[in-house]
Amino acid sequence: MLGMDDSMQTGVNDLSLDGIPLQHSNSLRESTRPQRAGDAQGAPSGSGLGGILRRSITLHTPRDGSRRQESSSISFYDRDRPYHEFINNTSYPVQYNGKTYPTAEHLYQAHKYFSTRADIAEQLRTIPNASDALKESLQQKQHQRKDWFQVNVGFMDLVLEAKFTQHSALREMLVGTGSRDLVYANSNDSFWGVGNNRRGKNELGKALMRVRSKLQALQPVLPDGPPAVRQVSKPLPLPPRSSSGRPAVEPDRVQDMSTTYGAPIMFYGPNEPYYEFANALPCKVRHGEDEYPTAEHLYQASKFFHSKNPGLADHIRVQPTCYAAIQAARRLLNAQRSDWPKARQPSMEATLKAKFSQHQDLRQMLLSTGDKQLVYANPNDAFWGLGLDGSGMNELGKSLMSLRDALRAQSLGDAGAGPDNDE
Repeated sequence: MLGMDDSMQTGVNDLSLDGIPLQHSNSLRESTRPQRAGDAQGAPSGSGLGGILRRSITLHTPRDGSRRQESSSISFYDRDRPYHEFINNTSYPVQYNGKTYPTAEHLYQAHKYFSTRADIAEQLRTIPNASDALKESLQQKQHQRKDWFQVNVGFMDLVLEAKFTQHSALREMLVGTGSRDLVYANSNDSFWGVGNNRRGKNELGKALMRVRSKLQALQPVLPDGPPAVRQVSKPLPLPPRSSSGRPAVEPDRVQDMSTTYGAPIMFYGPNEPYYEFANALPCKVRHGEDEYPTAEHLYQASKFFHSKNPGLADHIRVQPTCYAAIQAARRLLNAQRSDWPKARQPSMEATLKAKFSQHQDLRQMLLSTGDKQLVYANPNDAFWGLGLDGSGMNELGKSLMSLRDALRAQSLGDAGAGPDNDE
């Protein structure tokens, strides 16, 4: 059985999901809940991640006779079973670069053509349902980027991260799976799913687990402690307040805000303007003789600079991603410096000072924002960001505005001189 992204030629009468035969489907059924591709008989239940099953999935026991405990993994695929929302053709719209895509599958297929045929990408976006968008993508396959099969998994990660950060109910569902394995139980797909012998690569499940790790690392904390336990229904997007106390106009976060006079500048996601202001930006920051992969690495390591075991700071520094650094710091909560509740704000300010003084392009970007309010629109953090209901403290935004004022004053008093490197 070929996986979804095994390359093969297909004709008009032999449509396939990148190699898996595709039957024609009906339109999505309308309902009061989010529409799910597959509601109509014959509609694909795998969103470009496999073929069509008109029956419930039966998970096969591996040939070696082993069988994982049901409690250790979560299987998803069938539209009538839990976690069907995890597949790409469930109709949760996804915002990307100022445009709305009806499903994650629409955006995933469009990524094949953004760099080669933007007109095809836009055409795919406007097709009403995921199955038809996928069929059209297959018709245009000769125009997709040549390296697609080398980059497709990375783009799947980006699409899923957008989907699950933009829908709080989905985010909570994914985070709530804890550390259990996620298994895309599509027996027709041995690349994104497990295939008919359960030996497939399960790349969709792996991608979801990577996104889950990021979201879990970014959950709100009760000051720098364990993740807060809370019940979430849906976000209540209240506008941030300006320094005068009047509600500020919240612009579309996926549009360039640099020309919107008087509106705050919102930043958070990697595909949005001003993501450079976020600590997760891949941007090396020096502190003393050490170099940190991101500002977030440095901030998390600061929790251990003056602790009883300062060597733990180096353990944080060498973590492969900023999300891994956050998780590592949380696991060492009891070992962090005793004065951290008082030191965390100055540590953040020192981290930002180092980042923006060591990178001239970032410094100029910060200064170019003038007097606009800077708002860290992180729905998962009510201290450094806005939180889910928009009433968070936005301390990261405030710290950036304070640094901006200091840099501006320094530029006026001593042109060309940057702030000292924080030690």
